Amino acid sequence: MHSDKKLADSLIGLLEEERTLLLKGDLAGLSGLLDRKQSLIEQLQANPEGDLSAVHDKLTRNHALLGSAMEGIRQVSERLEALKRTRLSLATYDRQGHRQTIDTTTSKRFEKRA
Repeated sequence: MHSDKKLADSLIGLLEEERTLLLKGDLAGLSGLLDRKQSLIEQLQANPEGDLSAVHDKLTRNHALLGSAMEGIRQVSERLEALKRTRLSLATYDRQGHRQTIDTTTSKRFEKRA
């Protein structure tokens, strides 16, 4: 039982560290925690004794934070793709409401004029 409490406390500490990284936006730092987190969870699952409600609450909280971070990354990716499309072409609509796309890519050649 004492071992389970120690494992739970270790996991809670790790989850607090994970939360701090998520709130900072340090997604690269999260990868270093993954193996330790997985190992602690597996050890607790092998011997599920004691009150793990604090662990569950912190796991749920961090899962929501991670979901928000992933959603933010998805939105940034979509925005960057839209900006790229805008840079390459311009979409307009004619009087009848039909969409027209104008290619805005330009030649990389320069013309010399004297």
